[in-house]
Amino acid sequence: MSQSTFVLRCGSNPDSQRTMPKYIAHLFVRVAGWEPMFLFERLVIVGWVQLIPREFEYGRLLLGLIVSILYLVILLNQTPYKRDDLDNFANILQACMQIVCMLIISILDVCII
Repeated sequence: MSQSTFVLRCGSNPDSQRTMPKYIAHLFVRVAGWEPMFLFERLVIVGWVQLIPREFEYGRLLLGLIVSILYLVILLNQTPYKRDDLDNFANILQACMQIVCMLIISILDVCII
């Protein structure tokens, strides 16, 4: 077997094997159930915020910011990815999203006044 692959056993049958490149195997998350949490956060930010009436744009942004901050806190606490660089990348992207949200809120404050 080459150095770039490893054996992944499937089920209880020891004869059934698949090889998978290492770079794909490192993308698996360490914390079970992380994908549903990620999808729930995106669903709240993109979907459920639409239930708030359009005239409350500030409330929409504020709710998105609060959910995003809570997700970042959980992300920093759990470190769900197996590789540290993926954890750092996810943290940086989440922080950037919050900065953009805060900039939009500040621009709305200036335009409304």
